[in-house]
Amino acid sequence: MHRESKTLLLLAARQAQMRPLKELQTELKPLLGGKAEAAAEDAEDFQSRFRSPALALLAAQAILPGDRLTQEEALLLLGGLDNQGLWTSTADTGWALLALGSYFKDAHFGSEPVEIVISQPNGPAPQRLKLDPKGFRTVGLDPGALLKNPVVKVSGQAGKTWLYKLELTAPRLDIAAAGAANGFKVRRVIKNTDGSDVIKVGDLVKVTVFLEVAGKGQRYVVLDDPLPAGLMALNTVFKTEEPIPEGEEREDDFDYVTPDGTIRFRPNYFEIRDDRVLAFKDQVYSGSHRFEYYCRAVCEGKFIAPATRVAAMYSPGVNGYSPKGELTVKGR
Repeated sequence: MHRESKTLLLLAARQAQMRPLKELQTELKPLLGGKAEAAAEDAEDFQSRFRSPALALLAAQAILPGDRLTQEEALLLLGGLDNQGLWTSTADTGWALLALGSYFKDAHFGSEPVEIVISQPNGPAPQRLKLDPKGFRTVGLDPGALLKNPVVKVSGQAGKTWLYKLELTAPRLDIAAAGAANGFKVRRVIKNTDGSDVIKVGDLVKVTVFLEVAGKGQRYVVLDDPLPAGLMALNTVFKTEEPIPEGEEREDDFDYVTPDGTIRFRPNYFEIRDDRVLAFKDQVYSGSHRFEYYCRAVCEGKFIAPATRVAAMYSPGVNGYSPKGELTVKGR
């Protein structure tokens, strides 16, 4: 039985007083905490990453009030809050707020600012901050010191609870070199529509993204294809744009499968921006897919072709990246 189903049954048994409390506590404890969270990944869970932790916190409050595991579950759920004040999706945010609101409903917070000290071993001087209990602060760390010794110390007044989150942003050189496949395998090809191997300024270029989808497919998928600086994406629907060369497939082609058996990636929503093309699709089935669009070569030079990214919007861990490439555009 899925962890979420077990949690719901235990919560229902507690509310209905159908079983002894000791039995419910014994069965609930293995379903709580960090290890349970790590084992709870389920691709069939409609990408609701925080519904199960929220239900676990509601059950823990009813069955294990005041227990250390209940507090840990609340902190794990708080850790899912992103910089925009959301938990992945609207549904997840609703579940998280319901559970945390219930957990903190009787809590009392002081109104006076308090001081904390943040320090790094062998790093710069400690940072002393005054915090408003109703607000938050963002603090920068020394990256060099953190790489040499990945330790950050937070100290403050005894008897207080501090909620903090460490965020690290770094280039993934391994993904740039070889790409990555975590549910999606992505490959991109850029070719001149005239059939030649050389691209010159003014040429019409075709970009094809090949996508292999593992498992049973995914719902709500985004394809994000950054453009090399020497290309400009075209909206071929406009009559003012140059017609697609004869023999090329057109947007009004209603065949969903190509002659070689590849499924056309037809987006439900499509954006052309200055620096990238975005395509959103509600349902992507297992198998081989192909997405195509056209660009104009507008600038001479050698350019980086950043990795194409495909991801499930409500389950960011399901993703795929093409390797980074290079594009050369020659002058006329």
